[in-house]
Amino acid sequence: MRDFAFSSVVLWCRYAQTSWRDQLRQAMCLGIWLIVLGCAGCRQPKNQKILVAYIEGDGFSRSASAKDWKYEQGVECVLASDSHQFPPDSRGDVLLCGEQTQHVWSMVSLRSDVKDQVYKAARMSDVTFRGAGRGSRTWGTSWSCKRLSQGIDCE
Repeated sequence: MRDFAFSSVVLWCRYAQTSWRDQLRQAMCLGIWLIVLGCAGCRQPKNQKILVAYIEGDGFSRSASAKDWKYEQGVECVLASDSHQFPPDSRGDVLLCGEQTQHVWSMVSLRSDVKDQVYKAARMSDVTFRGAGRGSRTWGTSWSCKRLSQGIDCE
């Protein structure tokens, strides 16, 4: 610990002896790197054919099954891959649409067959992402999605 403190003081003294131009240049480089890293995390997913789950049932007392999603109906959706706690398995990513679907997906740690129920109820669909989505407390990013005749449109 003492060595760490000493090396920190040495680095600070060296930094304090550099010219203000060098300090400004270092600060600008650090700022640019932070912006680049921040923008890399904000990119929108590419439009793709993906499994989309919109289900009814809780996966326990009533098994999860596909729910009828009316055309032009707006539903909040998240990608399962954005969930650090419950990532998708080798069957691929799933767009989880509706609070009930997201709730059932979050129960996969309690019963192993719940994830199977969601995958069984999911349907392959063309999904168009129009933007990077919005931040969510429980999931990484969420989108407001509508079912259209040609697929799912998410903003």
